[in-house]
Amino acid sequence: MTSAAIILAAGESSRMGRPKALLPWLDATDGEPSLLIDYQVRELAAAGVDDIVVVLGHEADELRPHVPPEARVAVNEAYREGRASSLRIGAAALPDDAGPIA
Repeated sequence: MTSAAIILAAGESSRMGRPKALLPWLDATDGEPSLLIDYQVRELAAAGVDDIVVVLGHEADELRPHVPPEARVAVNEAYREGRASSLRIGAAALPDDAGPIA
């Protein structure tokens, strides 16, 4: 059984005005600036999560190059249907032996 995490990054971020995953993030551990998506994936990997899936949707082509190599990408073409649709896509991308999902 493997541990897994799903990061939902498929929404339009209409109130924010730009993808939240691309927001600048100052890492408290090393003080280096990065992007929110980098920080999320790095922290999950450091916590020992075996399989990390980032679900993209809106502007997936723009975000994909920023997803760190420790994570896999799943694309939700129906992202306008809401978070539950992205969660389904992320869960479907996990291996059959995935145990706890964060």
